Amino acid sequence: EGHMPAREAYYLDTRGRAKQLFAELGVWDTELNSGILFYLNLCERKVEIVIDRGIKTATTQQVWDEVCAHIVQRLAQQQYRQAVITGVQEIGEILDAFYDRQLLDQQNELSNAPIILG
Repeated sequence: EGHMPAREAYYLDTRGRAKQLFAELGVWDTELNSGILFYLNLCERKVEIVIDRGIKTATTQQVWDEVCAHIVQRLAQQQYRQAVITGVQEIGEILDAFYDRQLLDQQNELSNAPIILG
């Protein structure tokens, strides 16, 4: 997202906006509660990762804080593309470990395509 809409920014911080989008986009709506929202606010230069309850029980906040730190580090070095790639790869590795490739024979329940908000 380039910037939060003014009506949202008045009531929400970046974390709140990420949680709002998690709900609005239905990221929580998976059989194994495996949804993850990787939210990048370009204007505020902030990164948030919102995880569904199934993943929350199997990981720690420190794991997600480290992923965010790696992304922010790349952004600070103006390696924007690599920051996003690194973030997506690290999230994928965490999911692979958590689900132990249980989902190989199933189709994605949610799209993996990025959503770019104005």
